[in-house]
Amino acid sequence: MLLEKIYNVTEGATVSLSGGEPGLIDPKTMEKVFEHLVKLNCTIDVFTNGLFIKRYGDKYLQYIDEVLYHCVETLDQEIEFPDMDEEQVTYVIIVTNDNHHMVDDFLDKYPHISFKLACNMKHGQTLNRGDAFKLFMRNKKRISEDSFETLFRYHCDCNLV
Repeated sequence: MLLEKIYNVTEGATVSLSGGEPGLIDPKTMEKVFEHLVKLNCTIDVFTNGLFIKRYGDKYLQYIDEVLYHCVETLDQEIEFPDMDEEQVTYVIIVTNDNHHMVDDFLDKYPHISFKLACNMKHGQTLNRGDAFKLFMRNKKRISEDSFETLFRYHCDCNLV
């Protein structure tokens, strides 16, 4: 199924490898994926919890334009910083109704990082409109510019478009 999708990609396309976790893809399949996408001169993004970086980073990071790194499962964890070019990684935290009250303290621990905040509907978790807006307004100077879009547009109960 994955290779079927990959073989339908057109030249110069932007391709996002995401989950589950792309680091769980078997090595032979991953080799075929990258061989094909590189041959087509595709822009490649990977969304990972870090396993892809550990398992395949040495071999494939040179072909990846951006790694979206879901850096912690819960906001009380510490970030395990990947061994890679900081310009290539975007740190992502998933914000829900259950954890939005912890975001400010988490951002305070890492003032040098401009996190991308995103909503998630995994297991029915969402972020309500009011809390998303307050969170964005409080932190807009210390989160990534595209956090507005990832907080509101795609995955939460407050689609604006």
